[in-house]
Amino acid sequence: MNGNLKAFAKAQPKRRPLAEVIEEVGRHGVPPHEAVENYDRMCRLDHWLNDEYQVAIDKEPAHGFGTGITIWHLSIKRLDRKPIHDWRDLQQIKNLLCGPDTEAFEIYPAQKRVVDTSNQYHLYALMADGERAAPPMPIGWQVGMILEPDQIDGSFHGSKAMQRPGGKR
Repeated sequence: MNGNLKAFAKAQPKRRPLAEVIEEVGRHGVPPHEAVENYDRMCRLDHWLNDEYQVAIDKEPAHGFGTGITIWHLSIKRLDRKPIHDWRDLQQIKNLLCGPDTEAFEIYPAQKRVVDTSNQYHLYALMADGERAAPPMPIGWQVGMILEPDQIDGSFHGSKAMQRPGGKR
């Protein structure tokens, strides 16, 4: 994880037999009709791969944002299945696959909606027409700033901030 990722290539995932999937998720209480719906959805996803990450993009997830906004759901995991949470890597994955002008978010849901089954991470990108970025979200920083370790002098936020090299592109 270094924030300087290699390009992604379109990938073709291996498909497991539907009966095997229904049996496996059924052991966790998922009804067969839901297993079939999820399997069909997984089959239509775009899959991307580089030397470190695998990303599946659902360009038609259900959402309640109304018309005029398309959400892309990026499901991201490392190939070695270790935890990610390297913000720069997730930012660069978003830039490479959705565009640098696209804004995306990660949600920390109400506890009753938590799905925590693996070291897999989810970004939701706002796309105006499914191919270009939507307007910026009306929350968060409005002006960007990237500092390198040698630029941090201890006066930022009144304490010694820490940063690793590699933020500038």
